[in-house]
Amino acid sequence: MSFSPQGCVTCLPGSIGDGAFRQATRSWLDEDDPELARFRKAVLATARVVAPDRHGRLVLPPKLVEFAGLGRVINWIGDESSFEIWDATRWDAGLDQLDMKRMEGRFNTAMANAADSFRTTGSGGGKEEG
Repeated sequence: MSFSPQGCVTCLPGSIGDGAFRQATRSWLDEDDPELARFRKAVLATARVVAPDRHGRLVLPPKLVEFAGLGRVINWIGDESSFEIWDATRWDAGLDQLDMKRMEGRFNTAMANAADSFRTTGSGGGKEEG
């Protein structure tokens, strides 16, 4: 897990975490931008491998809690490859700023494309049966 510029804690599975962080930030090495270099160092310096304790809890490093501005109420937001830990108030404020009409259009296009793919292949990604 590590600090994210979005203002949350980003968590990746251990099997890809370290390599993914390093690969994602490697391109920043070529940048001639001292602020970007400092930011890269902050991301890598705050990266931690954590495991649940015997009660299934994750103990977040205090510096990550501080960077992400986590309060007493948090949201766990995830997808198929990672999750983020957000302060609940910050997450809600971000949702309030979404352009819902634009998101609706993008969502509808993605769903239509997925449906077309499923109809064509019969499984959403496999070979066409016939």
